[in-house]
Amino acid sequence: MSTKSKITFFTTVAVTAGVVYGVHWLQKTEQQQMHAGVLRDAERMRVRKERELELIAQQELQKQYEKVQTVTRDESES
Repeated sequence: MSTKSKITFFTTVAVTAGVVYGVHWLQKTEQQQMHAGVLRDAERMRVRKERELELIAQQELQKQYEKVQTVTRDESES
């Protein structure tokens, strides 16, 4: 095998190995980013549910207070 063919062969092998490594690295990075997105969505949904429950509790409390207290709405504030 000539020197030029050896250089070409080993250069091709090195470039191919680099490309394969790069693709695997990109796939792993993308998978981590996608998983982080799932975690963010889960946290966002948890916070939304918490706020929704708090709103319902506040609405129920408002109804109880309105039964006991007289509420007048000031039209200038609206």
